[in-house]
Amino acid sequence: MSPPDSKLVAFERACLGLGSVEVLRELEWSVAPGDLWVVYGPSGGGKTTLLRTALGLAAALRGAVVQRATRPAWVPQRELTPDLFPVRLDEFVLAGAARPRGWRRGPSASDRGRVEGLLAELELLADAGRPLRSLSGGQRQRALVARALAAEPDLLVLDEPTSALDAENAERVLRLAFCAAARGAGVVCATHQFERVSEVGRSVQSDAVVGLLPSSASGGAGPSAGPSQAPVRVRWLRVDSGRAQEAAP
Repeated sequence: MSPPDSKLVAFERACLGLGSVEVLRELEWSVAPGDLWVVYGPSGGGKTTLLRTALGLAAALRGAVVQRATRPAWVPQRELTPDLFPVRLDEFVLAGAARPRGWRRGPSASDRGRVEGLLAELELLADAGRPLRSLSGGQRQRALVARALAAEPDLLVLDEPTSALDAENAERVLRLAFCAAARGAGVVCATHQFERVSEVGRSVQSDAVVGLLPSSASGGAGPSAGPSQAPVRVRWLRVDSGRAQEAAP
């Protein structure tokens, strides 16, 4: 078990809600570096509320939520990209790389290389110069994943990241999520497709996965020297009937 001060986010008897309406109660849960939490349960059970609160985008009604992540990244469920971001695909993803250091410094050569590697890994490189709004729903969903990973997050939160993807592209996204966890990020993924997560987890070898994720340490695409890999701790959180508890499906 990780020491308390290593947790990226920790819920302490927290009650969560939409407005003043309680959705989850008495939540005791935390995410540590190297965790890959699969959050599942029926629609409307509070999964998105849980993820938003973990990121600090919503406040708990009661209890405490302790957030220590310094580079959180969010892949939302809803399709927001066509109208809000009238930019090219590569510009949209590159903005994720620039976010941790601020816009004034602009993207570095290693940022650009990392983005190119992510676009290649997600089969988007041929579309890099296209306007974001011209892409299909599945392409935009992968673009959101690439943008989040470009920031090299220490906490990666994904809300139904494979909902608009075919099996092959869903596997690409999930393999990159495993990669981020293997390199030390805490990863939280809400999904109804937990069987697919299990399949990818069984098929992935950690030494191969880490090399999938381009980093500034490697200067762009290709296997990275990056942070040392660690075993991914795959854990399951069921959210249902006002409760969230660790339980395998």
